[in-house]
Amino acid sequence: MNIYNIPLELAKLFFKLDATKFPILSSLSFDDYDLFSDTQLDSLNFELENFSPGKDLFPEDIKKMMEMIIVAKDLKMSVLFDPFRKM
Repeated sequence: MNIYNIPLELAKLFFKLDATKFPILSSLSFDDYDLFSDTQLDSLNFELENFSPGKDLFPEDIKKMMEMIIVAKDLKMSVLFDPFRKM
């Protein structure tokens, strides 16, 4: 199991996104788990590819998230966004 912590500032940017353009990223929450699998992973990766917070803002974090999603899809696994995990 791979664990990756999304920086709080990046997570806050996701919440501010237009829900019609980024329905998955904009719906991630701090008060519930979000589990994605199969075609949802494709949609999530598509949104991350189109997410542009600004020049040089979180490029490595977005890349890491996309890499983990691709690996999960290849292994037929799910991705869990867990706001309660303490690191």
